[in-house]
Amino acid sequence: MKRAERQQLGAVIEEVRAWINTAHDVQHLAAHMPLSGQITHPDAVDELLTALRACAASGDLDEARPLLSTTWFDGRKKLQPAHEAAARLTGLHAAIKSDSSDTRLGELHKDLRDRILHERDELARFLPYFGELRTTAREMLFEASHLPITLNDALSAEEIVAAEQIIHLVEKRAVLARRLLDGSECTSGASSASHHASKAMYHAGTALLEAGALQRVHDAASRITSRMSAEQAQLAQILDDLRAWQSAAARASADADLLPLTRNGALSEPEQAAIHAVGEVYARHVGDSSAYHPGLCEAGSCGRVHQSNAALASYYSQATRTGQGQVVVQAAARVAVQLESERVELRKVLNDLTAWRQAASQALHDAKHMPLTQVDVLSASERVSMESIDRMVGLHEDNA
Repeated sequence: MKRAERQQLGAVIEEVRAWINTAHDVQHLAAHMPLSGQITHPDAVDELLTALRACAASGDLDEARPLLSTTWFDGRKKLQPAHEAAARLTGLHAAIKSDSSDTRLGELHKDLRDRILHERDELARFLPYFGELRTTAREMLFEASHLPITLNDALSAEEIVAAEQIIHLVEKRAVLARRLLDGSECTSGASSASHHASKAMYHAGTALLEAGALQRVHDAASRITSRMSAEQAQLAQILDDLRAWQSAAARASADADLLPLTRNGALSEPEQAAIHAVGEVYARHVGDSSAYHPGLCEAGSCGRVHQSNAALASYYSQATRTGQGQVVVQAAARVAVQLESERVELRKVLNDLTAWRQAASQALHDAKHMPLTQVDVLSASERVSMESIDRMVGLHEDNA
């Protein structure tokens, strides 16, 4: 074989070897797309890849290599397999070159490399997004079931389903899908489960996005967070108002019992009913509700507190709507004014009675010690009145 032919054969062998390597890489890339899964090729590409696989398996590349040597120690007969291998390689090379299959193979290889890099970038963006969305969904479900006041129906059935779908999708698929980010999983030959998880997660996530489930969860989470803050503030206001009502109720009851002149009827039946209701609700629920804080929910010991919060909110809504709370406050203010008024009146009465007693005592004394008059200068009625005043004031003045 002439030198030029050896050089030409060497070039053919190296180029076919490069095509085989490229074909192998194309097959690997097509089989390991992180999101698309297995990519199928047109028939012409499949035929080319099959031909190159067959060439690699045949051993023709190594069989033809002895022909590149300038020194042959073996006879023509011994080199016959090498010539046949070289002929097959040359024929395959010419066929591929004739229809520019090598160019298309290179272009396909580049497209697949670009595509797998793009899909890995997409997966790298997709996984953290769904990871954060899963955290949002879990927090939303937790907060919705632990709102300070609302016990049920904070979320619609559609919102709950969307959140659970996202949580299930990430928890079932994300760990496996994450292994495809650097490509090492594919080279290990154990990537089937990871590809299945990645493809399933991507397509399911895309379907959830198109169905509006992701936006539904975002909107619901935002609403629940706002509602959590609003109910915490609402509960604080309810507790402040109930403490004020209870204080007013206790004051009204105490003042009504201390009225110096009025013994019965200081409080009307509606006022008494309102005072009783405030006291009962306060005693039953305010202690538990005052203990509320988010840490109770995290510890799982919040059930009784939420029940009390809901009961207080229900009563508070009814009491503010009907004015029952204001009735208690107004009753306390009115009885306090009445108490002071009756005390002023009592002081006036006591002062008058004290003055009358002193006058009666003086009159009785003077009547008994007239210097000249020996008969009683007081009429019977006058004496009775004076003695009655003296006796009554003496008995009751200190207590009054």
